[in-house]
Amino acid sequence: MTTGRAVQSALDIGHGTVRVIIAERVEEDRIRVLGAGAAASKGLSRGIPTNIKPMILAVEEAISAAEEAAGIEVDDIHLGVSGAELACAETESHLLVTRNPQDPRSSLIQTTHLRQVLEQAEASQTVQIERQILHCLPQEFLVDGAEGVQNPVGLHGMRLDCRTHFLSVPVNTVENLKRCVQRTAVNVGSVTLTSLASSCFLSADEKELGVLLLDVGAASTDLILHADGKVCHAASVPMGGAAITSDITRAFRTPASEAERIKRSYGCCDHRLIRRDERFDIEYAGGDASERASRSQLCQVIQPRMEEILDLVERELEISNMRWMLGAGVVITGGGARLDGLLDLARDRWSLPVRLGYPRGVMGVEADPSMLEWTPAIGLAQHALRNAPISHGQKSKITLWNWVNRLRRHVAL
Repeated sequence: MTTGRAVQSALDIGHGTVRVIIAERVEEDRIRVLGAGAAASKGLSRGIPTNIKPMILAVEEAISAAEEAAGIEVDDIHLGVSGAELACAETESHLLVTRNPQDPRSSLIQTTHLRQVLEQAEASQTVQIERQILHCLPQEFLVDGAEGVQNPVGLHGMRLDCRTHFLSVPVNTVENLKRCVQRTAVNVGSVTLTSLASSCFLSADEKELGVLLLDVGAASTDLILHADGKVCHAASVPMGGAAITSDITRAFRTPASEAERIKRSYGCCDHRLIRRDERFDIEYAGGDASERASRSQLCQVIQPRMEEILDLVERELEISNMRWMLGAGVVITGGGARLDGLLDLARDRWSLPVRLGYPRGVMGVEADPSMLEWTPAIGLAQHALRNAPISHGQKSKITLWNWVNRLRRHVAL
């Protein structure tokens, strides 16, 4: 039995963790999180599956946990893509509006004209055979040469031009991620760039003035730039929080799990925020020995790597020639945004306002640092509810038969 509510589920497959969100629409632009599930992920490198079996198990575990929390069975899920070899391109297309001299309304631009000019833009965009277009984003419409038209529907005109921004990713990346999901007997409803989904939590004023969203994940840092109310550039740099964890592992000769704990509990990327006498305990492999270490020394390991990540972001801004467009500053989200001192480091580098990108306007979610890791998954659910508001196939109760089938799938793997 379907719920009859606008309910959607979203899946964010990260380098270290798979996260699933089930959410419902409660108002026009407001959602409520019904359930969430997470599982440690293995077999993924920079957003590309390298070992499909553990990925399937992680996706299954995260979906099951979210289902149990929400009391809703997931049949369709919206998949996020991040850390892939993202590419941007722009193109222009035009459409002649057929006019009947006997009917003044014949030159009225309608939604069918919009669809035709966008289809023409996508058809004219040439991408390499190993890539696929993920998003086709209108930048600006021109009606009879008049620029700056945001929505031409309802205007009279003989010619409709459209400037379109395309985001493409490798075909194999998308298909392999979809296969992981489908092997759990769940359908993939749509595929969305996670940084675009996280942009749901940027304000309209920020998008208009110009804002850079940084999603600092484990294996990559994704960036997307909005200005004049539209997406102007998107990219991904191949470095994130996992590189910092690896540096700590080598510097302090401790296992990766302990290095991750140290980074989360004591990590800082701005030496000005640390007192010289701050120390912490490190546990070594086997758990038979521990040692006191200086937080200042830890910062000396972390800060250069974070500065390198910001250097790569700066290079992307220079390549795109859009550094000057950031009137509203920078918004940082993702698990890496929790690192102490990152906001100060970014402010000093760019001399711009910098804030944390919490999921805003979401019921059941507090503005807590731990929620930064969930921003992409919640953003995917928000994006899905905006674009596909009615849920089909979401069931209101988890049946015993469903759990038996899931157990069978685990055994089959």
